Amino acid sequence: RPLVYLGLKIFGRFGVPEFLNCSEATLRAWLQVIEANYHSSNAYHNSTHAADVLHATAFFLGKEKVKGSLDHLDEVAALIAATIHDVDHPGRTNSFLCNAGSELAVLYNDTAVLESHHTALAFQLTAKD
Repeated sequence: RPLVYLGLKIFGRFGVPEFLNCSEATLRAWLQVIEANYHSSNAYHNSTHAADVLHATAFFLGKEKVKGSLDHLDEVAALIAATIHDVDHPGRTNSFLCNAGSELAVLYNDTAVLESHHTALAFQLTAKD
């Protein structure tokens, strides 16, 4: 559960629950749902990779030059984006999916297929109870 545990720590450090007006329990539940939708069988684009990207994002957000150019909303958005950036990644590239005529490629009209899917799925999972 690298994404859940690291996410709770980093989101807490950046005051995300307070900013979003949600409890730590709600944040934990959201992180669990997001992590459950990363494929552990995927050798690279799995929840450990998402935790790594989240950690790197938090590191850079902590740098003085970055702090001076972003407001709290920007920081929260960056942390959420890092968390969900590869959710449900099938382990294939956009080009592969388009050339194979995959359902995702058709759905997103061969345009930013994976990026659109990761974002749309994150919104769908977040909107669920």
